[in-house]
Amino acid sequence: MNDFILIFTMLAAATSMALTCYLVLAYKEREKKVLVQKAIGTEMDAKRVQLEEDVYAANDRLVSSTIGFDVNKNIYNEKLDDIYLSEHVVDDSFFREYGFQTENMTVKKDSIICLMPFHPKYNSLYNQIIRVAKSSDFLCQRSDDVYKPNGIMRYTLELILEAQIVIGVLDGRNPNVFYEIGIAHSIGKTVILIAAEKEKNIIPFDLNQHRFIFYKSLRELEEKLTDALKFLRENDRTRKEGYTAENQ
Repeated sequence: MNDFILIFTMLAAATSMALTCYLVLAYKEREKKVLVQKAIGTEMDAKRVQLEEDVYAANDRLVSSTIGFDVNKNIYNEKLDDIYLSEHVVDDSFFREYGFQTENMTVKKDSIICLMPFHPKYNSLYNQIIRVAKSSDFLCQRSDDVYKPNGIMRYTLELILEAQIVIGVLDGRNPNVFYEIGIAHSIGKTVILIAAEKEKNIIPFDLNQHRFIFYKSLRELEEKLTDALKFLRENDRTRKEGYTAENQ
């Protein structure tokens, strides 16, 4: 009997020791994984910061170089008669400088302008947007689709002014696109903002208040954009029917 108790006690002690060792090793392994994850996170943060610094440095080099850029003649230290303090809330002098008389312009029915980077890597995205627009009975254009001798900026403004819908693609964070979206917002255009899901956390804060279509695949973009265009079409029809009923 005493031998049985002794053996049982030894087995219990050995089991307890093995369990303790296992728990200690498991804890150390968990701590090791946490440290590795922290190290990876720190490394990724450092790489992100370095990448941003490289982008800013490249941008500074581009801005400081005159190669490939037109020299800006509108320097503020020159005496120019058209520079003065603004005394108006809104006017259309910006568009008049490009030769537009907005009071004589009309919106083109079922027209969409797509504001996005022109880089070839976005061609498949643009083609998908065109297909969705066409299936919803809209004509979608980009300002580089047609060569215009008066410059691409003027043609972009023309398309914005005449469009029923403006689609803004934020992928690539292109400064020209942000500028053009700002113009569209400022004149009250219906704007649909699109961005890849991976861009969701880096959308500038002053655009976060607007509705977005975030997509993980072109197929998902097709579905969401189709729904958005369908909603706009039906909402516009309902509004016009209500207006007609009120004026009968």
